Amino acid sequence: MKREDRAARLRSAAESTALVAQPRVYKRPNSARWTRAPQVLSAQSQLIRLIGTTGRVFEVPLQAALFSGTVRSMIESKNRVEGAVADEFKFTEIEDELLAEVIRYMEYKLKRQRDGYQGPFDIQDGMEVRLFRVANYLDL
Repeated sequence: MKREDRAARLRSAAESTALVAQPRVYKRPNSARWTRAPQVLSAQSQLIRLIGTTGRVFEVPLQAALFSGTVRSMIESKNRVEGAVADEFKFTEIEDELLAEVIRYMEYKLKRQRDGYQGPFDIQDGMEVRLFRVANYLDL
């Protein structure tokens, strides 16, 4: 009899309007852990400087640089080396030629997202494997 009573209660509860599923609202805690890139960088800074092996400086739009998971985590991190500039990141293990190609891809991806650009992204012959390793390192 208990099973029948329980089944009847569940049926009546499902039919009643009192048990309509309500969406849950999650509130984010106020902590430094949730800060985002625009808060870490200055408001005027819309360009990020990426520096390759030989010291060549590439200026990249912030939105394009955020496609890289590695760069994003570096921007959002509160832990900085003393004397480091907030919008400058050095990659001493990435050759300038490869870094230039990866930046070209970031800008291509941004253009594709904003404008709906449909053109192909061409890679120079012989660079595929090295470029794949750099893209993997930068989490693209």
